[in-house]
Formats: sequence, structure tokens, C-alpha cells
Amino acid sequence: MDSVTTGEILGLILIHEQFIDDQLEFWLTVSFATIVASFAGREYMTKGNRNIVCVLYILATVVFISRWLYEGADLLTYVDVLAERGVTIQPPFLTVFARFALVGLGTLATLYFVFTNTKRDA
Repeated sequence: MDSVTTGEILGLILIHEQFIDDQLEFWLTVSFATIVASFAGREYMTKGNRNIVCVLYILATVVFISRWLYEGADLLTYVDVLAERGVTIQPPFLTVFARFALVGLGTLATLYFVFTNTKRDA
């Protein structure tokens, strides 16, 4: 990475951060789509169908998280290279914690909603 300038590394960091943000937005879209689909199809979904939806949703969430971890590892590599050059960047630990809390709690809430979203007699 000696041939890469500090400015280019900072640009790469921004690109990776944007990728992580895009993945979070896509995860939110998948989550809301799962909730809406379970609501719209509540009269037709059997317990087996709900289980399938939940397994697919969990797998999608695992894929998103693994991609975030992969991108985060790249970011840490860039931060280390910059540190060797005397440029210090503090990773946004609060943002990382909040993102994982959002995904964890959001995933649990989505699964809860899928399983409890049955038509109730009024």
C-alpha cells in the first residue's frame, strides 16, 4: 500500500462506509418487506410457511452481518495503514454498537411480528 496516497486511502474508507450504510438500508427494506408480507398474507400463512419465512429472513440477516464484518475488517486495515503514516482515525464505536443493536433488536422484533401476526376476531 506504499504506492497508495493517504487521500486515496481516506477515499477507500468512505467507499467502504457507504457500502456498509447501503447494506443497512437494504436490511431495513428486507425487514419491512417481511413484516408487510406476513401482515398481508396472515390469513393464508400456515405455521410451516411462517417458519420458512423466518429461516430465510435469518439467513438474509446473517449474510448482511457477515458482509459488514468483512467490510469492517477492510476498514481496520486501512486505519492501521494510516496509523503507520501518522494519521489517526478513531473508529466510530458508538455507531458500530448502535448498528448491531438495531439489527439484533430489529431482527427479533421482525421474527416476533411474523409469528404473532395472526388475524384476531374483533
